[in-house]
Amino acid sequence: WLVNDIQTTSIPQWEWGHNTFWLAYVATHLTFPNGSCSPWNLRILLEGKFIKEWLNDGK
Repeated sequence: WLVNDIQTTSIPQWEWGHNTFWLAYVATHLTFPNGSCSPWNLRILLEGKFIKEWLNDGK
């Protein structure tokens, strides 16, 4: 669902899904995005409040 062409992304469930995905992802890849992890699929966008704050805190 992260890489599908979705037309409606403004609903709360979409934001919840993105934030939940990123929370689970960084919980298992604590050094993301600067550490050693699998090659990133650029079709998965770095969207959502959680991942944006995570990336900003790492700068």
